[in-house]
Amino acid sequence: MVLAAFGLGALADDILKGLPPIIDAYVRGISMAWNGPKEDWPIESGFVGGGDFGPARLAAWQIASAHETVVLLILGALVSYLTRGRGDINVLARQMRGSERGSRLAQWMIKHEDHLKRRPDLKPPEPRRGALVDPPEHGPQREKRSGRGKAPTMPLHHVECFKADKLPASKIGEFERQLGGQERGLNRLTVQEYLENVANPIKRNKRAAAIARADFEEKLRHRFQKEFSFMLDPVAAKRKAIEDARNTMSNLAGLHNPDLRAGGRDIVSDFGDRQVNSSIGPQWRPKIDNLKKSSGECAALFARIDFYKC
Repeated sequence: MVLAAFGLGALADDILKGLPPIIDAYVRGISMAWNGPKEDWPIESGFVGGGDFGPARLAAWQIASAHETVVLLILGALVSYLTRGRGDINVLARQMRGSERGSRLAQWMIKHEDHLKRRPDLKPPEPRRGALVDPPEHGPQREKRSGRGKAPTMPLHHVECFKADKLPASKIGEFERQLGGQERGLNRLTVQEYLENVANPIKRNKRAAAIARADFEEKLRHRFQKEFSFMLDPVAAKRKAIEDARNTMSNLAGLHNPDLRAGGRDIVSDFGDRQVNSSIGPQWRPKIDNLKKSSGECAALFARIDFYKC
């Protein structure tokens, strides 16, 4: 709701990832204000206070620190949005100007764009090698890393790029994550397994898919209930957790890595954004013939396929 008020919906994914510790800080600050600090809560670095007003000052410090972290989180998400090729500040500013509160912030961001990018405390951390968000590599470095250790593999084949132009900027990271999962799943197959699965696509087992969804929804419910228990009574926390888990699942699709139409096994290995998954699946059809030709003489070897976003 706050992000929508400022027209910052494009940054929602990055911002939401950093919210749990901030919410915890707010909850601790409010609890300190009402009940005093617990013995197992450490005094924050930089806090100075004591005497009769010590608990109140500590609570105020905790809440103020959470405020500061929120601002840094939003600015950090903005810098990440601008420096990782995911968006343009003018596009974001136009979205923000559609909001009454976001117009002035948009002007400030355009004015200070270069300064924000130079601040070391706002720079996004470098992704770990092998992380889901790693950008695709090509050329010699990719050649060295695309095999399966010492297992015999086919010559590296670059699949035609997958387009993400119809997705909002906020979902590009999820698109790359799902694409990476499909690449890794395909490279776990031998070429013979892949060719057999493409020739005779495995049918989706609806019962197995339903069980996988139910298990994942239960994990979400348990996690949400644990988070809500800090703010709500047990009954309300459980009710809210069930509702939020159900709503979250309505936007998630079970992921087969790779897609069943691309030679995948009927195993739901993960869950991800439904819109993103639907944008990847149809793009497989024109790519399969070239992939079959490339791998036709290497049946005994493991697949060695490279995916990348256009």
